[in-house]
Amino acid sequence: MRVALLSTYPPRACGIGTYSADLRSSLLRSGAADAVDVFAIVRNDLVAQAPEVALTIRQDERGDYRRAAQVANALEYDAVLIQHEYGIFGGTDGAFVLDFAEALNAPMIVTLHTVLSAPTPGQATVLQQLCAHAQLVHVMTNTAERFAVLNNVCKPDKIEVIAHGAPDFLLDRSRPTEQRLAQSKQALDIAPDRFVLSTFGLLSSGKGLEAAIKAVAQIALVRPDVLLVIAGQTHPEIVKNEGEVYRDSLEARIDELQCRDNVMFINRYLTDRDLDVILSATDLYLTPYRNREQIVSGALTFAVAAGLPVVSTAYYYAEDLLGSGAGRLISFDDPDGLRREIQSLVNDPVALKACRIEAENVAVELGWTAVGGRFGIAMGEAIERKKLQRQRETYSERKTSERLNTVPMTHLRAMVDDRGIIQHATGAVPNRSTGYCVDDVGRLAIVTQKMIDRIDTQPVTAQDGASAQLRAQSSAYWHRIRSLCLAYMLDATADDGSLPLPTEFQTRGMRNFAGYAGAFHDDHYAGDHVGRAIWGLGLVAGRAKDETVWRPALNLIEATVTSITADGTHLRPAAYALLGLAELHDERDTPVIASARRLLTQRLVNSFNQHSIDGWTWFEKSLTYDNARLSEALLRAGSRDGDATAIDIGLNSLHWLSANSIRPDGVVRLVGVSGLTRSNSTLDDPESAIEASGDEQPLDAAALAEAWAVAFNITHNEAYAERATLCFSWFLGNNRLSAKIGNLSTGGCHDGLGTHGVNLNQGAESTVAFVLAALTLDETCVPAPIRLDSVHL
Repeated sequence: MRVALLSTYPPRACGIGTYSADLRSSLLRSGAADAVDVFAIVRNDLVAQAPEVALTIRQDERGDYRRAAQVANALEYDAVLIQHEYGIFGGTDGAFVLDFAEALNAPMIVTLHTVLSAPTPGQATVLQQLCAHAQLVHVMTNTAERFAVLNNVCKPDKIEVIAHGAPDFLLDRSRPTEQRLAQSKQALDIAPDRFVLSTFGLLSSGKGLEAAIKAVAQIALVRPDVLLVIAGQTHPEIVKNEGEVYRDSLEARIDELQCRDNVMFINRYLTDRDLDVILSATDLYLTPYRNREQIVSGALTFAVAAGLPVVSTAYYYAEDLLGSGAGRLISFDDPDGLRREIQSLVNDPVALKACRIEAENVAVELGWTAVGGRFGIAMGEAIERKKLQRQRETYSERKTSERLNTVPMTHLRAMVDDRGIIQHATGAVPNRSTGYCVDDVGRLAIVTQKMIDRIDTQPVTAQDGASAQLRAQSSAYWHRIRSLCLAYMLDATADDGSLPLPTEFQTRGMRNFAGYAGAFHDDHYAGDHVGRAIWGLGLVAGRAKDETVWRPALNLIEATVTSITADGTHLRPAAYALLGLAELHDERDTPVIASARRLLTQRLVNSFNQHSIDGWTWFEKSLTYDNARLSEALLRAGSRDGDATAIDIGLNSLHWLSANSIRPDGVVRLVGVSGLTRSNSTLDDPESAIEASGDEQPLDAAALAEAWAVAFNITHNEAYAERATLCFSWFLGNNRLSAKIGNLSTGGCHDGLGTHGVNLNQGAESTVAFVLAALTLDETCVPAPIRLDSVHL
């Protein structure tokens, strides 16, 4: 495997450069890569570079980044590794690196060396875009992973946690500790009876060395044998701007505290040999850093890899690495706290040894050879992900040209009026006497939001005035219908049309049925209609751009979702609600919604585990209606929250359901309204049981097609796209009677497929199911055999 590494690199004095050099060596040594070329970010392009540097990129020259990507594309690397750190890339918040990422063809892994708990909007935007281009995102701790997900920097399924890495020689325990200490102290001209504290790295004010010097000065009054070794050069950027002012201030502080005999500087670039000697001579390591946000530290990694006990301030990386007992944590800028913890270990050999033993346990995972091997696995996964992405793009391009027809939404629009959508029709004529229901209005809200999304992204050239006008008219229509849907659901929920609801009303659900004159016929209750309402509200709350629209939808979800979570028995309301809750991205997620999403996901998982047996891979003892929505809900929620278990169950149940819904000859035969039960006769002869299950419903064909489209969107498995198209073809005649269920002239849909023919009525449920399935397939790059063209709607 041939790899490119984009980073700062020696001789530029930079911790990221040192890490990159070590990573390169580990990839080669572990066999993860056959060759690793470096694309070095430089300040001065006249400085001589190492032989492995294939190209230099001037940090503040934007054109260099895109040219570098062109070179990488020409050389056809198997993978490219980008080391991201604030301050090493040009542009606002390091945005120039995006030019490289956007133009790159090869699979890409981005390493995030700093993941802030509260990034600025600019920092978050750059990282979001960079991670969106990457196939995998590498972080070094679980805390970094958590921050990346919480700040919406990266989806959890892209993140790989791999330790920082440390030289393998630091893990060598062949020499006894006492022997190693004595030999190394002698090499540094330190008396063997001195108790050595050390810290190393590029010097800067953020290292907190003033606190360490003050603590050592106080300790030396009672333990004059203590010695603090401060190793490393001053950071070159500081030297360039300030000279050695910081080091001089430390020297002055030492003289002021009269502890010259207790502090030793090693002021030079540190080689691996230097580090080995310094860490081997150390009894206790210190990192009194001042930045809570520090998410990784190479120096601390090296110290723990060497098996050293540590006293450190409680920055994030120290909490992760030392939390199991390899050291002690103190507050920031707290010399007295530092002194107390150092003294407690200096004076307690048993406690010191316990920390050392735990450090050695932690160190097992830190060797560069092991880290290089894990990177090799990650690169293989990134390559596979890129391959699937290309397959999906090729599939989408190929299938787009195969769409056959344009279907207007004439019938759907005829069913919609200023109140909502009429429930039933006599033939194709709306039957106003049947009134309205939340079930249909919730589903219509989904259609309206998908149409708005589709229209807003549909390209229209500036010269095409007629198309632009049609699009504007269509957009205005669907925006108005979306508002009508929200108004109906609000009326069904709140007696006075206002939110929030009082706490005692939040579990009562919604009314459902209203007559043509507008009055509701029923009382509040929790049922399928509430789940379908939350499904529609979720799409609006998650996707609408106007806060005056999405905020009321979000409030309405919070006012009703408790009625679903409080009902622990019925799965379809839970699944419908979960489909909506999965649409809420982090910026619009709330604690109430996140909690409900987790609870409903677990409810479906638990039901599947309870009822699934050999030959019956399902959530319940029977198949009834809208079955695939259970599988789809777990797929969408699992993808949204990075829940692999939910995705696995969604796929397994969907495979089983399809095996019982598609005949061997490819004809779609849906489970009918009479259902299919988990009985011995069913398991022995499922095909006969399905044939006897009664009339088939459009909502079941739509649910199957959409669930497979979602599966394709998650896995990029082309077979799933083909399965989605096959299930949709039920509407077009691929059914047991070869009957056309969907009307390609009007966009209407018959209400069902009976024993000998179709139900000629074209009600709201069936028509919306037909339209929604086509929209979902289109949205997920799975073309149905028809195409809904919003310009003509």
